[in-house]
Amino acid sequence: MRILYFTRAWTTHDQRFLRAIVARGHDAWLLRWENGGCPLPERDLPADVREALWNEASLSGLQQVLDRVRPDLLHAGPVNTCGYLAALSGFHPFLLMSWGFDILWEAMRDPEARERAGIALAEADRLICDCREVSRQAEEIAEYPLERTVTFPWGIDLHRFERTNSAPRRLPETILAIRSWEPIYGVNIAIGAFEHAARKVPSATLVLAGDGSEADAVKARLLCRDLKSRTQLPGRIAPAKLPDYYRAADVYLSCSYCDGSSISLLEALAAGLPAVVTDIPGNREWIEHEVNGWLCPAGDTLAFAGALTAALNLTSDQRGHMAERNRALVRSRADWRLHAQVLEETYQRAIQQ
Repeated sequence: MRILYFTRAWTTHDQRFLRAIVARGHDAWLLRWENGGCPLPERDLPADVREALWNEASLSGLQQVLDRVRPDLLHAGPVNTCGYLAALSGFHPFLLMSWGFDILWEAMRDPEARERAGIALAEADRLICDCREVSRQAEEIAEYPLERTVTFPWGIDLHRFERTNSAPRRLPETILAIRSWEPIYGVNIAIGAFEHAARKVPSATLVLAGDGSEADAVKARLLCRDLKSRTQLPGRIAPAKLPDYYRAADVYLSCSYCDGSSISLLEALAAGLPAVVTDIPGNREWIEHEVNGWLCPAGDTLAFAGALTAALNLTSDQRGHMAERNRALVRSRADWRLHAQVLEETYQRAIQQ
């Protein structure tokens, strides 16, 4: 099967999907919405993946690519950009993939984005979602039929993140936050929560990884609050180094206002970390409050601070029980090897309809 994989940018998630496509013997082509006229370095493309280039992200540009590549199936997402353009092309079979934020954030706040999402959903032969809340919202936006919706978390490579037992307690206690420094991810809330928690746990440190449009504000806030000496800023962590950061941490923190099944949360759970995250539907599919982590109201700095303090003060037995629960959870529900097979089955159903 020849598959045109149409995505907005170029992320580690795209690489994993393309590797799964190629591993199952398909002819994979990549088309990027952003910078799609500039080829990626050959070393960045997974083996046996070819790239389709175009002059601009437009309907005519997409039609030219479709004429040139002649795919058997078009896989496109996010919904409001690549999915919308794919819908306008009239190409079938068309598999639409939500990236979570496109449905849960953009379509809920921007009428134009919601309209584009509705058009994309109306034309999609299949819809892939990473959590139940995305499929629920898709049904609300366009009455998309559940029987054509496939829901599975994008999953993780378990062997890379699992540790067989809980690491012994040590000082300083480390909080790991690795979301991008963008407004949607609430990095200002993370800093404020750490500031409050650190007063009660003076040995605590914050590893604030990432980068983004709020970089200047983040660094200024750390300096203003006299937190710079207690915070590590490693930048965007290379995928190969991520497991080491999880293993060195005591608590995972995410103050994001929107998430489906967050990959970084699943990685943290695989490493046995207690998680302090926002109380939103995507996270509630993985976290039970005060059982394997903490759920905090969006934007509530003091609630996050209290949860961080509780997580840092867990006893060894409590930490061990929580770690085992979290590792068992991802083993049962977040194994990428199994979900890659679900993707393959979805392709086959779309072709055979």
